[in-house]
Amino acid sequence: MTEEITKCPICGTNVTRARQNFDNDMWSIDCPRCLHYEISDSAQLATDIRGKITKFKTELSGLVNHYSRQEQHLKILTTNLEELLADPSIPALDDIERKGDLLLRYIRQTTNSFGDLLDMDIRNDASVCFADGHQELAELLRYLRDSGWIEIVSDQWRVKLTALGFQYLRSNHDSRQVFIASWFDDRRDPYIKAMEQVIDNCGLVPRCIKFEHFSDTIMNQALGEIRRSRAVIVDLTGKRLSVAIETGFALGLGIEMIFVYDKTVHPDFDELEFYVKHYQCHGYENTDDLAKYVDSAIRARGIVKEVFK
Repeated sequence: MTEEITKCPICGTNVTRARQNFDNDMWSIDCPRCLHYEISDSAQLATDIRGKITKFKTELSGLVNHYSRQEQHLKILTTNLEELLADPSIPALDDIERKGDLLLRYIRQTTNSFGDLLDMDIRNDASVCFADGHQELAELLRYLRDSGWIEIVSDQWRVKLTALGFQYLRSNHDSRQVFIASWFDDRRDPYIKAMEQVIDNCGLVPRCIKFEHFSDTIMNQALGEIRRSRAVIVDLTGKRLSVAIETGFALGLGIEMIFVYDKTVHPDFDELEFYVKHYQCHGYENTDDLAKYVDSAIRARGIVKEVFK
């Protein structure tokens, strides 16, 4: 049994509090970087688990921080680490666009009104956007500045949102629509309908133009619907050019993206185009698996909460 915890088991930062519950083998940890979580004493003592936690400390620290700010506390056990690391809210390590978007939204959520200043804690705030340490956080802040979305008003990392940053965040922020980009093959209909049902269950409005008829060209209509959407679910199955065009358009607008593909059609992930490999792509085998992932992705990324807050 661990006698005392003084360093965060995830990131190694000095903890502000570590309290053991002897009834259930759990430690309650408060960390200035990760925020709050629980970890079992057995996970503390298992060499393979500790090694994996160290290897994936950036992902786990960001995940704990992400859920803590939504007043949800994760538990790290010897049996659930793989499940935690598969959480759809975790961006790929080189997904700079998504990390930057998370950081921009954190700045907005932490300030009250236009012109408010925020003092970033460059040592401890990396986890708010899954940054791999303070150096990447600094680069992400410069990326937001160079994009015109924030100002850095002092060398101590005091920042504020610009009017362009507010405009970017509000461009799709109030939309309840989720667009589905998919291969228009009749065999894909059950998968499209499964995604539509999940989106509807989340209180959002699904939009897939396969089942609609328009006088305008389908691609023009699709791009217009994407522009009005809060998020886009991209099914890469079939490697369709139309889906690639819709994906690039949505990425250019900074819209939240969820990537999926049918593993029974593409058993080898390398079959997919190289330019989407650095995004988190979930392979599914049936409609139930697809529905479960889409539901968790929508909720984990705060899409439902942001629309109605």
